Amino acid sequence: MRKIADSKIVAILLTFHALQRIAEWQLKIQSVLQALVFPEEVVHGHRERFIAHRRMRARLLRVIYEYEGRMPVVIRYIPLLRSATSKEARPMKISYSPDADVLLIRLREGKPSDSKDIAEGIIVHLSAKGQPLEIEILDASKVVQKKDIEIPLGSAFLAA
Repeated sequence: MRKIADSKIVAILLTFHALQRIAEWQLKIQSVLQALVFPEEVVHGHRERFIAHRRMRARLLRVIYEYEGRMPVVIRYIPLLRSATSKEARPMKISYSPDADVLLIRLREGKPSDSKDIAEGIIVHLSAKGQPLEIEILDASKVVQKKDIEIPLGSAFLAA
């Protein structure tokens, strides 16, 4: 994707994960580009990633990105302080996005209204009522190993 900034052409790559999240949060790609190209603040995140902050109306927009050569690669996008309504609950889902190396644990349906960083690279997305909707783990392949999520079922059934 290209955007003109200060009479320069800037190439920006949006990962499939970032595009999915933009669609889920019902946001515009232009908002992501504005926050990335014209941030009010950029902070250094973990693992050579950066977080661009920009206020837009009642929201603080955070764009998490890294560089691939000289091109920024948008990993994800988080709007904060946004009103939302919850949807009906459904079973928990776990998905992995290899292009962004993000593990997403969806606890219940609903539109995220706020996000909280609970540890380095671990983000909980909350509903407008403060209920946890999903847990997102950045750089999942470096943080979570298969042995960490294996659960022996035999003893669980014996205890019941």
